[in-house]
Amino acid sequence: MEYLGKIYTPDSIEKQHNAVLKIMQDVIELSSPLEFTDVKYPLVLGVFNNLGSITLINLKTKIATYSIQNNFIYEPEFIFTNVHFKEIDQITFDTAEIVFTSLFNWFNRRIVKSFAIENEFRFSDENDIIVKIDENIEFKFSFNLNKYRDNNKFVFEEFLSLLIIKKGGKLIFSEFVKILNHFSKFILFSTNENPQIDSISFSSIDFPSAHNKNALAKIGLFYNKSFIATGTFVYSPKIEFKDIEDNFEEVLSNWYSNQNIINCIDLILEKTIYQKLGRENTFLNDCFAIETYHRRISTTKPYTKEDFKRIKNEILQKFQEGDILKLLEKQLTFANEPSFRDRLSEFKTDFISVLPNNKNVLEYIGKIVKTRNYLVHRENEKGVFKNVEMTYASKYIEAVLIINILRKLGVKEIVLNGQSKKVKESFPQLYFYNKRLDTDTKLLY
Repeated sequence: MEYLGKIYTPDSIEKQHNAVLKIMQDVIELSSPLEFTDVKYPLVLGVFNNLGSITLINLKTKIATYSIQNNFIYEPEFIFTNVHFKEIDQITFDTAEIVFTSLFNWFNRRIVKSFAIENEFRFSDENDIIVKIDENIEFKFSFNLNKYRDNNKFVFEEFLSLLIIKKGGKLIFSEFVKILNHFSKFILFSTNENPQIDSISFSSIDFPSAHNKNALAKIGLFYNKSFIATGTFVYSPKIEFKDIEDNFEEVLSNWYSNQNIINCIDLILEKTIYQKLGRENTFLNDCFAIETYHRRISTTKPYTKEDFKRIKNEILQKFQEGDILKLLEKQLTFANEPSFRDRLSEFKTDFISVLPNNKNVLEYIGKIVKTRNYLVHRENEKGVFKNVEMTYASKYIEAVLIINILRKLGVKEIVLNGQSKKVKESFPQLYFYNKRLDTDTKLLY
């Protein structure tokens, strides 16, 4: 869509400039003769047809054209509609509402009940789901229905809305971005669903409606799509809402509170952001992710703290002061850490649960270690995974890591056992067909 209007800065209201705003599916562009010298200008105000008052945040110069009529094209990171914020610090809200049509099926709720025999539709109310994330943040999931006429048809559209409520204070916009992005990662990581957002809106008692003094203004948001985690996993372990319905609050609050899993999740999700991430980089990411997870959650050491200190002192006492002693001290700093092979071996039971029955698990773990060492140090490539084998080694590492993270979140073991069984049964068939295709880029899912 293209909108015409004027823009100005909060400190220069009298100096307004013509502008054209284009809001497309993947990008937002603002075109104007007004030049901002900053690399990223923080806040600009405007009034546009069909949008009304808007606030543009973090304008980054995309194209600059200098001629008789200068023109500059900017990419705003965010655009708030129906409001003028004068300062960045002023961007706070009481509630935020996100509409997810895509998540309705995952929750398996139905408002419209169709009865073919009776040739009629019936409507039912679905109870809200309220989840306490922490002491300050609460989620309310509501299941709603849009009904409208499209020419000679009636259309029923079921959708899910998530209301984020901040208790005892205002919801700062930067805080909201982190909360929403992390929720999107939860959906992508645990359900295989692409968390497509239909709309985002806010309300605040500081901004009453211009048309009804007893109501609050509905502040809309357009945004650069990159700030939300999107994409899909294919055939990774996944869960349905019914699997965690009894302890949904526990699982979701653990997702937000457990900092030890965040880096691991980001490494796994990287390939959904960078669609062309190569096979070798994907394999290394998965190795780093499972190693990081083990380091964060495991206290296993080759030696006890006391024994390692004694052994370390005995070694160092054999050398006099100098460069060799300093080098040894540095090298011994991490000598009591488990090797990568040892870390993977602690997941032996989970590897057994997902690998084909004809695979020797310890040999397979050894091959993962050899492949990781080869890719990092370019050592001897004998006995390493290559081509499609490397792709599926990554998938098995991912499956084991995802199962362990879901276990950490509180997902029941009976659910995880079912997911392990699906991986064990489906991956060999997929591998067989991809091996026959003998291709590095096209995988048959």
